[in-house]
Amino acid sequence: MTPERKTVMISARLPADLVARVDFVTRNDISPGAARNRSAALQTALENWLPGRENDVGKVLGTASKKAR
Repeated sequence: MTPERKTVMISARLPADLVARVDFVTRNDISPGAARNRSAALQTALENWLPGRENDVGKVLGTASKKAR
């Protein structure tokens, strides 16, 4: 049997207008590799945003955390 992979789920409150914009783009984006649902679109957006912020925080603190590496 393969080991069970656990994932952490986060429930976040977002402004209604932001959710409406994400829904609109998700429904109407026909490009290859487009997100299929709202959760995937938000995950992709966070994954693209996060590395830059980690670098900024690492510069301020002098080093990145072990989890961020």
